[in-house]
Amino acid sequence: MTRAILLVAHGSRIDDAKQELTALANSLREKSGYERAHVAYVQFVAPPIPEAVAQLVGEGVREIVVLPVFLGKGVHVREDIPHLLQRAQRAHPEVRFRLAPPLGYDEKLADILLDRLDKASLLEEGRDGIL
Repeated sequence: MTRAILLVAHGSRIDDAKQELTALANSLREKSGYERAHVAYVQFVAPPIPEAVAQLVGEGVREIVVLPVFLGKGVHVREDIPHLLQRAQRAHPEVRFRLAPPLGYDEKLADILLDRLDKASLLEEGRDGIL
């Protein structure tokens, strides 16, 4: 059975934001043994969840594990994503859908944030962005 990971993120109006999530999806595919890894978004940018699911199904995927790339269980995680996946399940009954929990609390995430603390820099006056 062809399996896929579908990372779901909020979406950003900034084009560069998609590149990092795509890199994360590719890394997960390589490390997990899943045949495919795609990205979908809840708002602002394409592809939305239904479009990404349709693409995966068109590629022959029969199991899709959805990984919400959110820190907490807000409205997108509790309501929007499950609702869209229920609709996808009805549209594609031959596909097995699984929904993973969001990132949430994890010591590994705390370690990553500690690393970011060490890399903090002063904001410069007149600078457009912080990164």
